[in-house]
Amino acid sequence: MRSPLLMLLLLVALGGCSAVAAPELFTGQGTVRLALDGSAHVEADRMHLESGDPCYSKPAVTTGEQVLVKDDGDKILARGTVTETTTPAKYNIFDKYAMYCVIHFEVTDIPRGEAFYDLELSGSDLGVYTEDELREGVVIE
Repeated sequence: MRSPLLMLLLLVALGGCSAVAAPELFTGQGTVRLALDGSAHVEADRMHLESGDPCYSKPAVTTGEQVLVKDDGDKILARGTVTETTTPAKYNIFDKYAMYCVIHFEVTDIPRGEAFYDLELSGSDLGVYTEDELREGVVIE
């Protein structure tokens, strides 16, 4: 007759051997600058905005908007959010003030080990980046 305690210890020991290690994760961040003349990754409206106003673009980009990180097979690896949107005035000697939107985002829990990561905001592709670039913070203009 086998001891129930011995069987339990054997099950626990074997169960620990088959456990799969969780993937290592990292946090990516970045900034997207959208020119209000439409020459940006996300098409923006031509409208007069005051410095500090939120970004008005098509599609609308607001704080909390979803940012996706995908692999080369278009599989979603992680989801993040837009953390801040502003419209600062930038001095320009040709037209005095050029307006643009600045969108900051952060994506946590991105699995390490992919050769490249594809970023998407509001259905628009923001480009392909390496892990190091995402960790340092990408600037998309």
